[in-house]
Amino acid sequence: MKSKNTIYSSLFLIFLIVVCLWLFVFHESKSINIDNAISTQGTYDLTNVDFHKDVYELSPQWDSWENKLYSPKNISDAESPLPYNQLNYRELNYITHRINLKLEPNKLYGLSYNTSNFSMRMYIDGKEVACVGNPGTTKEATQPSIQKKVTYFTPTNTNTEIIIQVANFVYVEGGKPPIFTLGEATTMINYERNSNIKYGIIFGILIMSSIFYLSVFLLNRKQITSLLFSILCLFLSFAAGNVFELYVDEWQLSIRLEYLNYIWAAIILAYLVNRLFPNTLHKYSIYFYLLFSFLFSCLILFTEPLFFSSFLVQFQIISVIMILQGVFSLVFINKDWSFKKIFTFVGIFLFAVFIIIDILTRNNVTIVHFFAGKTFNSAIGMVLFVFCYMLVLSVEQSETSKRIERLHLSLKSAEKKYYELITRQEEIQPEDKLVKYGLSKREKEIALLLIDGKSREEIMNLLHISLGTINTHCTHIYQKANCNSVIDLICKLQKN
Repeated sequence: MKSKNTIYSSLFLIFLIVVCLWLFVFHESKSINIDNAISTQGTYDLTNVDFHKDVYELSPQWDSWENKLYSPKNISDAESPLPYNQLNYRELNYITHRINLKLEPNKLYGLSYNTSNFSMRMYIDGKEVACVGNPGTTKEATQPSIQKKVTYFTPTNTNTEIIIQVANFVYVEGGKPPIFTLGEATTMINYERNSNIKYGIIFGILIMSSIFYLSVFLLNRKQITSLLFSILCLFLSFAAGNVFELYVDEWQLSIRLEYLNYIWAAIILAYLVNRLFPNTLHKYSIYFYLLFSFLFSCLILFTEPLFFSSFLVQFQIISVIMILQGVFSLVFINKDWSFKKIFTFVGIFLFAVFIIIDILTRNNVTIVHFFAGKTFNSAIGMVLFVFCYMLVLSVEQSETSKRIERLHLSLKSAEKKYYELITRQEEIQPEDKLVKYGLSKREKEIALLLIDGKSREEIMNLLHISLGTINTHCTHIYQKANCNSVIDLICKLQKN
C-alpha cells in the first residue's frame, strides 16, 4: 500500500509540474496593455514607449462615425465623431473608425489584429494596406469575411493616422474596431512566430490524441469513452487550428461549420462526462440540452447568420448551467473518490473552468472570434483534460499488468503442482497396490481410469455404463481405500 501511495503521489506531483509549466509557457498575455498613453480622444502618444523588446496591446479608443464610410480623402470633411464605445453595434450596418498613433518615425512597425466583423478595409497614412471582404453601404455591396492579419508600416512623421471602414449586414452584432497589438517589426515577427508555434502544438496534441483514442476504440469496441474522447479532441483541434477560417473560402459555410463544431463538441462533452461518472447529469437535463442543440443546429443549417447568431448567448448560458450542474454533482454526490476518479475529475474541472473563461470573456464577441481569437482557452483546457486522462490510463495499465503478473504466478504454481501429481502417478504401480483394498474387477478398472486422469463422464463412455453406476463404484472405491478423492487415492498408493 505504501508503494502504491508513493506512485500516486509521484503522478500527482508530475501533474502539477506539467500544468504549471503549460500555463506558464502557453500564457497568451505576452503583450503589454497600454491604457494610459492617450493624450486626447482617438490619439495615442507612444513616442516614449520602447517597442524594441515587447509588443503592446492598445486599448480601443477610437473616433467613430456611424453609418458612414469615409476614406482618407473625405474624412477631413466629416462631422464630429463619437467615441467608439457609445455606438449601438446591434443597430449599425457600416461604420468608420479612426485612430492616431504618435510614433517614432522611420522605423518599421507591425500591427497584429483580427479584422472587424465582418468586412473591413484599413488605411494607414492615406494608403490602403488591408482589405478583408468588401465593406459597403448595402448588403448586396458587402462581402463578409474575417482574418487574422499582420500589417507592417513605416511612419514618415510622428503622427500616423489609421482609418478603417467596417460593414456588417450578416451578424447580430459587428462593426467594432479591432484590438491592435503593436511592436517593431522584428519583435512582432517573433511574437507571431511564437504564437503560431503554440497554437500548432495545441493543434498537434489534439489531433494525435484523437487518433490515439480512436485506435483504442477500434481495438476494443466496448471503449465508447475512447470514441467520445477522440471526437471531442477532433472538434477542438478544428477550433485551435482555425481550420474552417483558413480552409473554407465561403464565409456562410465557414461560420455555419464553426457553430456546428462548437455545439456538437459541447454535446459530446456532456455524454463523455456522464459516461465517466454515470448519473452525474440528470437524464432530463441531457434530453433538454440535446433537444435545444438539435433545434439550434437546424436554425444554423436553414436560416441566415443574422438570425441564428442571436441565439448564441442563450446556448452559452445553458452550457454554463450544465457545466455547473455537472461539477456540483461530482463534488457533492459522487462517493467513489479513487485515484483514477480524482484525476478524471481534475481534468473535467480544468476543462470546465477554461470553457467558462472563454464564454465570459467572449460573450459579446462573435463565434468566429471565440474560435479564432488570440487565446484558445477551451482547446488548452482539453489538452489538460487529455493529460489527466492519460495518467488515469497509465494507472489502469499498471494495475492490469500487475493482475496479469499475479495470474501468471498462480498459473505457474498450478502447473508445478500438476506436474508433481503426474510424476507421482507415473512412479506408482496402481494395479499391484489396489489389490490390498479388496476391489472388485469393475471397481479396479474404474479406479485405474480415475488415476489416469479420466473424468467420470469419460469413463461412462469408455465402459458403456451409466453415470449412476460409476458414482456407486466410486463411492465403494473411496470407502474401501479410506479416502475422499482420487488425489487422496494416488497419495495413498504412492506412500504404500
